[in-house]
Amino acid sequence: MDPRLAPVAERLPIFPLARTVLMPGALLPLHVFEPRYRALLAHCVGSHGLMGIATLDLGRPASTPTRPPLFPEIGVGAVVSHQPLPDGRSNIVLQYVGRGILEEELPTEALFREVRCRFEEPDADGFGRAVTSLEQLVLQLGTLLPAASAEARKLVDLEPMELVDALARRAFGSTEEQRRYLSAARLVDRVAMVEEYLATFLLSVSPTATD
Repeated sequence: MDPRLAPVAERLPIFPLARTVLMPGALLPLHVFEPRYRALLAHCVGSHGLMGIATLDLGRPASTPTRPPLFPEIGVGAVVSHQPLPDGRSNIVLQYVGRGILEEELPTEALFREVRCRFEEPDADGFGRAVTSLEQLVLQLGTLLPAASAEARKLVDLEPMELVDALARRAFGSTEEQRRYLSAARLVDRVAMVEEYLATFLLSVSPTATD
């Protein structure tokens, strides 16, 4: 687990968004313009440099107008680029550093929301065997689609977790899919999600699929 996460477990500032998930391995560009998020950014840049990207659960009623409910999984990002603009707005880039699970929203006098969460590494049991099967699928895709051959070879040269995360970012376009991937407590479940997507795609491009 990234050592930067432990100090923010008891009070993590969050940036709630309706249709955004900070996926493992991802870089997320954001334009910060609202006063509460300017305050959030100033707090983060002036302290630990981390903020959580929490996805709003718009299917549940809000307890207060300013605090719509959140899904429990939170992608935590480090501010790796900060471009302040003359009028107080900023362009920033967050880099994923870990996943938190929401335990409690905290009372605060700050303009932005803060939560207590727990950080835990996904269970890695069986991961190596699962990745080997996934690599074979990627290479098979490169064989069926010559235009993708070079990309397939680059992917399988990645470290195993980088490979799985890179494929997930390509495969899962909906907020629900991204949330399900981020929330998986076992790495083999993340691999299975990606493998299922690839297997379905391979079936669709296989020559026998058009016979």
